[in-house]
Amino acid sequence: MNDNLIKFREYYKAHINEILSTDNEERNKDIIEEFNKEFPIEKIKNLTLDQYIYKGKGADTFCSRLADYYNASGNRENLVGPSISAGAINEKFGIHYQDGYYRNYKRNKDDNKLKNPQKYYEELKRQLVDVLINISNGNQDIDYKKYDHLYGMYNIILKLAFYIKPENNITFGNQADLEKICNYFGIEIRENDKTPNLSFKIKKFIDKNVPESKGIFSANSASILYDFAEEYIRPEKEKSKNNNKDKILNNKDKSEYCGKNVIFYGVPGCGKSWEVKRESKKFDVVVRTVFHPDYTYTDFIGQVMPLSHNKNKVIYSAIPGPFTKALVEAIKNDNKEVLLIIEEINRGNAAAIFGDIFQLLDREENEYEIDNEFISRYIRQNTNKKAMMSFKIPKNLTIIATMNTSDQNVYTLDTAFRRRFEFKRVNNKVEKEELKNKIINGLNIKWGDFINVINDYIVNTDDLLLNNEDKRLGAYSMTISELDDKNKFADKILFYLWDNIGKYNNDLLFQGKYKLYDTIIDDFLNGEIVFCQRLQELLEEKKNEPSK
Repeated sequence: MNDNLIKFREYYKAHINEILSTDNEERNKDIIEEFNKEFPIEKIKNLTLDQYIYKGKGADTFCSRLADYYNASGNRENLVGPSISAGAINEKFGIHYQDGYYRNYKRNKDDNKLKNPQKYYEELKRQLVDVLINISNGNQDIDYKKYDHLYGMYNIILKLAFYIKPENNITFGNQADLEKICNYFGIEIRENDKTPNLSFKIKKFIDKNVPESKGIFSANSASILYDFAEEYIRPEKEKSKNNNKDKILNNKDKSEYCGKNVIFYGVPGCGKSWEVKRESKKFDVVVRTVFHPDYTYTDFIGQVMPLSHNKNKVIYSAIPGPFTKALVEAIKNDNKEVLLIIEEINRGNAAAIFGDIFQLLDREENEYEIDNEFISRYIRQNTNKKAMMSFKIPKNLTIIATMNTSDQNVYTLDTAFRRRFEFKRVNNKVEKEELKNKIINGLNIKWGDFINVINDYIVNTDDLLLNNEDKRLGAYSMTISELDDKNKFADKILFYLWDNIGKYNNDLLFQGKYKLYDTIIDDFLNGEIVFCQRLQELLEEKKNEPSK
C-alpha cells in the first residue's frame, strides 16, 4: 500500500462519522429515485427532440429537469453528480436551439448550425442510450471515441451514471481534477478515458483499498475524497494562484454589507429575495435558511441526534444548524467572505430562535463572546481552534435577512433586535424591462402600468379600510409566463384584491353586482369587465400608453 493511499485511508476513517452525521444520503437517494422514475432509460430512448432539448430552468423536458438536479456552489452536502449549472447550460447536452437554429456542441468552430437537426438528434440519442445501457449493466470501460455525437457531454453522462449506478461512481468531477486524483493514487489512465470512466475507476479503487468504505453510500465517500483532494492533491502552486485570484476578485467585488447584520424589507413580491440573491454572488460561501412558526433554536444552531449506521448500529452525532455551519466556515476560511441568509426572519419567533446568539449580534465593537458548549465543541472538531471555549461572530461572516412589511406576518421584531440590524428598503418597482412591458392576457395592459395603477389606487382610496402601503401588490408577484395565463392571473392577483384589499368593501374594487369571487373569475375568463367603473377608467387610460 503506497503512502498516498495510507494517508487517504487515515483521512477517511477520521472523517466518516462527520459525513454520516448529515442527511445527504437520504436526499441523494430521494433524488435518484425521483429521477429514475421520471426518466428510465426506456423513456429516454423514445424522447422526441422537443421533449429532450433544454428549455430553461423548470421546464418539463429531459435536459431542463436534469439541469435542475445540480449541487449548489459551496455546498458539498448534497453531491448528486457534477454540477452542470455554470456557463451556457443549453450547450452541454449535445444539441441546442439558439438564434433560430439547432446547433451541436463543437468547440472552436464558428458555424455549428445543423442542416438536419432531427437526424443528428436521433443519432445522438442512439449513442447516449447505448452508453447508458452499458452503464446500467455495470460496464463503464467505454471507448468514447466511438461516440462522436457525445463530445462535450461527459459530465452529463457522469451525472446520469450516478443516477443509474450510484454504487459505481463518485459524484463530482471534471476531467482535470479526476486525472489528478488518478495520478495521485497511481490509477492507470488510458488515452480515451473521459470523466465517467475515471469516476468508475476511482470508485473501484476506493472499494478495493479502503475497507472502511464498505457499505457506505458512494456520495458520502465522494464527499470525503473531495475534501481530501482539496487539501492534499491540488498542487500548492495552483492553490496559491487560485487563492490570490479569489482575494483580487473579493476586493474588487466586495459587498457593501460584509461584516454586518442587514434586513432587506418591503411588501411581499417586491423582489427582496432577488436582491439578496444578487448580493450573495459577491460572497465566497453562502448558507441559507428560512424561518417559519415551527422553526426552533435547535433548527438554527444544531443538536445531537441518534443516527442509524448500517441498520444495526446507532451513533450519536452533532447535526449543525445553518448558523453553526456558517460560523465554522467563516472561522476555517478567514480569507473568505461567508454569508448567512435568513429568509422571512419575522415569520418565526426570532428572539427564541437566536436565543443566546442574540448577544453576538451587537457587532459595533465586535467584543462580545458567549459560551455555548454545542457550538464550541463543533468548532473544535471541525477547525484548528482546538482550545476554543467561547466565540464571537467573526468579521468575515455576514447575516442578511428578508422581512415582509405586510400585516400578515406572524411575529414582530422588538426594538432591541431591530437595533442590531441595518434596514434596507427594497423599492416596489419593476426593474426588469421584459416583465415591465409584458402585456397581461385578458386586460391588454402592460404589467408595469397595471402595478402602478393598482398600487396608487390602494394607497389613495380613502374608503378602503386597508389602504396602507404595505398592502400594495408586489412588483414581482407574477412571472412573465404567468401573465400569459388568465387563470393564473385571476388566481393570484384578482383573488388577492378580493380577499385582502377589498375584504370589507369589495365594491371599491369590483363591480357591485359581485357577491361571490367565483363569479368574478368566470366573467374575467369570458372577457368581461370585472373592475368597478372608477378603477376601470384608470386602467383604460394606460392600455395604449407606452411605459414611462
